Amino acid sequence: MMSVFVVGCGAFVACSASQPPEVEPDGRTEFRLPSGLADAILADAAGGPQHAALEDGIITFGEYERGVLDAVVCLKEKGLEPSQPVLDSRGVFYKFTYSVPDGRDDLFASARECMREHADAVSSAWSFVHQPTQKEFDDARAALVICLRDGGIDVPEAPSPQFFVSLATSGNERYASCANRIQDEFGIEGFAG
Repeated sequence: MMSVFVVGCGAFVACSASQPPEVEPDGRTEFRLPSGLADAILADAAGGPQHAALEDGIITFGEYERGVLDAVVCLKEKGLEPSQPVLDSRGVFYKFTYSVPDGRDDLFASARECMREHADAVSSAWSFVHQPTQKEFDDARAALVICLRDGGIDVPEAPSPQFFVSLATSGNERYASCANRIQDEFGIEGFAG
């Protein structure tokens, strides 16, 4: 049996060569990071290209995309089987899956190495500048609650973050289905409630 993993580059937890929007909805194509954030992000980055991309304190879609696509190439070179990366429904974050052949648990470390070397820093910076607003987050949470209730899961009137964490870690398939749908629908990577 082969293990398959979904990778989200950026958002709080993705990757593709789809055509990105020319500019952000507000007209911006680059984003200045708060003072010191680039240095903090780069403290754990292994790759030189990520340092070059963030040393000016600005993250662009092109820098983010280059890191993601380079990570996918690295995964292939290490013997993993990544899918073609695709942009999420908002055209902001890349997603892809990769599989690890049976008996090749050694490739998990290789996958981690590829992401650290090529994508982690630029993905973190990109995620930071594309955090959802509180209203977007609240709307996504309300939609998740409706989906869970429609699926027969008893959800308290005012569910706590711990409620969603317990569902996320329980392996509940209905929860996973709803959370994935809401992530895609609202464009909030790694959304768990």
